[in-house]
Amino acid sequence: MNEKTRILVKQKNIQIVLDYCLQQKTEFSVFPKVGKNEEWEIELTVKSISKAIELGIFINANKLEIINNQFLNNPTPATIVTKAKSKKKEKVSPVSNQLNEIEDIEKELKEISDKKEVKTNSTLLSFE
Repeated sequence: MNEKTRILVKQKNIQIVLDYCLQQKTEFSVFPKVGKNEEWEIELTVKSISKAIELGIFINANKLEIINNQFLNNPTPATIVTKAKSKKKEKVSPVSNQLNEIEDIEKELKEISDKKEVKTNSTLLSFE
């Protein structure tokens, strides 16, 4: 398998990675990051799947950053697509149906009573 993985490490965390490599007997190389004094690139040689899994768990636990990996670096940023939620029909209960009917009837009665008042008032006011 002999794959090489590079991780980006700050100078204060470099000892943790070196201790891990020595404990696991993993080959490594250390390069200073160009332009930045406090960051280093550590290249690790991974010889088996189980070592790769262990290394991945170690990198995740210590919140380190993997660089130059064709599987992890995606040139196009991922976009999140959200779908519009469909409007659900409201379930109408029998009680609310009856309340709506009662309100409609009350409105109709009020309109009828308003019309009667106008008619009666017009007859009272007329001088014939």
